[in-house]
Amino acid sequence: MKCVNGGCQFIVAKLGGTKAPETRSGTVAVPVTTTGPASGQLTLQTPGAGAAALALAATSKPQVLGRARFHLHRGRHTVKVQLNARARLLLRRHKTLHAEAVITFTKGSKSVSSTAHLTIVAARRRRR
Repeated sequence: MKCVNGGCQFIVAKLGGTKAPETRSGTVAVPVTTTGPASGQLTLQTPGAGAAALALAATSKPQVLGRARFHLHRGRHTVKVQLNARARLLLRRHKTLHAEAVITFTKGSKSVSSTAHLTIVAARRRRR
């Protein structure tokens, strides 16, 4: 628990790193560390309305790059997110992709989300 500006925040999970490599099949292994049992959804999206985001996306709204649901116990885990076609195309062109990882935890009707920055690195292509 961490207290900020007169309110307390519970740290349920955090990303294990800032880089996530893409596999040749188009999945990204995102390291996640949890402090207890957690279930929810991990969404990779382009950063908000900034110059870099506008260069990658046609609109100022964040574009979803991939989603995955998870059920985790306490400790370190890897959540595999399948990238959509748009994300794979951007990775093929730029080799690295700056993204936001939005982790949404749900329990009953309540949900809590946190955001962290992540760099997705393209998989090495085989030479023929």
